[in-house]
Amino acid sequence: MSQTLRRFGPSVRKLLRTLLASVEGASVETLCRALGVTHNAVRQHLTALIHAGWVERGQARRSGGRPQLRYLLTEAGRELFPRNYAMITTGI
Repeated sequence: MSQTLRRFGPSVRKLLRTLLASVEGASVETLCRALGVTHNAVRQHLTALIHAGWVERGQARRSGGRPQLRYLLTEAGRELFPRNYAMITTGI
């Protein structure tokens, strides 16, 4: 885990990991379920992470009702996570 990630609490780390795993981005609702917190809590985390440049708003997706806005990690946000190339190349 990077030094920057260690500064965050467990909820923010989990939110960032969820976004890392979500290639097409994640909605606020998806993040609420993943973290087990309220919409307001997720939105506060997202606002801070957007301001820091680690998360960005993606395109809205149709949901059968109001379109759901997606959130994605920026390139800087992806850089928060170490790459384990040695593990990948050795097949561990």
